[in-house]
Amino acid sequence: MARLENVRQEKFCRNFCKSGNQTEAYKAAGYKVKSDAAASSAASRLLSNVKVQQRIAELNVEIVKLSEQKEHNAIAQAEEQQRFFTTILRGEISECNGKPIPINVRLKATELLGKMQGLYVNHVETNLNVQPVVIHDDIGVDSA
Repeated sequence: MARLENVRQEKFCRNFCKSGNQTEAYKAAGYKVKSDAAASSAASRLLSNVKVQQRIAELNVEIVKLSEQKEHNAIAQAEEQQRFFTTILRGEISECNGKPIPINVRLKATELLGKMQGLYVNHVETNLNVQPVVIHDDIGVDSA
C-alpha cells in the first residue's frame, strides 16, 4: 500500500507512528478540534479505519527496517575493518592530523589484519604431573 490519498490521514499515520499519541497525532495532522477530548474521540474513529490501520502497520515495518539498518551500519563489519587496516599498512593513508603515520602504527595494522584473517595461531604446551588421589576407608564402624 502506498501513501494514503487523504493528506491529513497520511500525516496522522506518520505522526502517530512517531509519537504513539493519537490525540497529538490528530492535531498535528491539521484537523481542527475544539478540545483534546474531541481530538481523542476523532482520532479513535480514524484509527478504526482499515486503510489507516494498514498504513500504520506499513509505516511501523518501515521504521523497524530503518532501525535495523541504522544499527547494522553503526558497527564496522570485519570486511570494512580489513579494508581500513590494509589501506594503513600499504601506506594509502599516509597522514593523520597533518602528521605522517609512524611505522609502528602500520605494523600494528598488519598484526591486527593478520589476526582477523587467522594467520597467527597461539600454541600452548602444557605438561601437568597430576598424582591421583586415593581415598582409603580406614575408619572402622562398630556395629553393636
